[in-house]
Amino acid sequence: MDVSITIIIPVYNVEEYLKQCLESVVNQSVPFDEVILVNDGSTDSSLSICRHYASAYNYIKLLSQDNRGLSAARNIGMGHASGSYIMFLDSDDYLRTDTAHIIKEHLKESHYDAVFFDADIFFEDDCNYFISRNGYDRKDAGIDNMDMNGLEYFRMCYPGDYVASACMAVYNKQLIEKEKIEFPEGMFYEDTYFSFVFAIKAKCVKHISEKLYQRRYRNHSITMSNYSEKNFRDHIDIGLLIWNVIKQNQELWIPAWRELFLSFVNDYFGLVWNKFQLLKKQNEFRDAQCARQTFMGCGVSASGSMQACLEAMIGQYLLMTDALYLPDAVEDISLLNKLLHNLHYIYSENLRINRENIRRIILNVVKGLKRFYFTLLSRLPLHQKAWTIGIYGTGNHTEGLLAIFEKAVGSVDCKLVFIDSYREDGVYRGRKVINYKKIDESLDLIIVSSFLYEKEMIQHIRDINSEIPICRFYEKAKEDMFSEYKIFLEYF
Repeated sequence: MDVSITIIIPVYNVEEYLKQCLESVVNQSVPFDEVILVNDGSTDSSLSICRHYASAYNYIKLLSQDNRGLSAARNIGMGHASGSYIMFLDSDDYLRTDTAHIIKEHLKESHYDAVFFDADIFFEDDCNYFISRNGYDRKDAGIDNMDMNGLEYFRMCYPGDYVASACMAVYNKQLIEKEKIEFPEGMFYEDTYFSFVFAIKAKCVKHISEKLYQRRYRNHSITMSNYSEKNFRDHIDIGLLIWNVIKQNQELWIPAWRELFLSFVNDYFGLVWNKFQLLKKQNEFRDAQCARQTFMGCGVSASGSMQACLEAMIGQYLLMTDALYLPDAVEDISLLNKLLHNLHYIYSENLRINRENIRRIILNVVKGLKRFYFTLLSRLPLHQKAWTIGIYGTGNHTEGLLAIFEKAVGSVDCKLVFIDSYREDGVYRGRKVINYKKIDESLDLIIVSSFLYEKEMIQHIRDINSEIPICRFYEKAKEDMFSEYKIFLEYF
């Protein structure tokens, strides 16, 4: 089986990092079969460095173009690649020296369309970016060394362990050519499109928990650049391209996949919406500055075009949501709540949209939420007069739990006591509040409503009484389900 690998490296003004990148490639324990450097109109010494390596190693090919961007450079590289597999390496990053050897050993096992791997991250000394988690480390995702198709890979990784970067995999060139998969040119977020389309087309992929890629964070990279209106419009255009791919592939619309892609579409729109709010504040600030300087028109036209772009995306978002959402099939409460919030924000904004259509979809989502909450909460004996029940917590989660119960199920008729970690006594919603240390056998059941402090609260209860029954909600659910109750009740 031919497992030759072409690695494609776009190069643009990275003289400070390029030697480290190329040294990691030429010093592999097992060599790559072909290296394609695409000089994208560099104006520093990057081209000179590329020429040196191309003359020193006969398997390095140098291509040059006017500055057209990362996507165009990668696409040109793919067009000249002779290997049966393709990898991408950003020229300010580098590889572990056993990368080619490890990947080739896995490719010899089976005819994979892709082998995905992980990355270490490191920061330049002056980098002001902070991340709390290495999202490129997926050793705990439960997918290591599993053979699966691309859709299964996407389902098992998304959202928390899905990596959109095109650099963390080796790709079957034949599949790329067959499906005509390219990077959209002239746009940011090109990896998001490429990685998604490749995943849904791939028949057999594998993930290995090896941190082969060394990912650099620096202040002036493309990834770290300030978010602009160009970023915003590209976010929308890339999203619409991906959504169109979903619409055109009817095999993705079977019930088993609908909820997954509904979640993906909704999350993507939520990201765009948040960016819109950010840019709107920035434009308002610019406009205020311009007004103080008696300079007219600053930012207004740009803001208007942003809104027009957003309205176009909203139209497609509503179509996708309407088509993918089945009220009786969605079981994910966090998805239902996210859908409701996105739709509510759209409905509340002064946009040129069909409000009746949005409200119809909102009520459809609320229907699913009603069904979920009734199934979940009707099992609680809060309506049983003979029961004495403690609810641990006196905040938003408890308020939401009770408000939703009263709407979806009925009145609270039990003897109710509220429990608090710090307060010694008091009153909440007209009922007695006690400290958790005063829990005794008079309580038939304790309900823990909190998402953030559930484990801590359960431990408090067990420290005092190991026998009392506890009702909890977050053994399987991974996100809060009660605190944002007011929007739900607004449409109940």
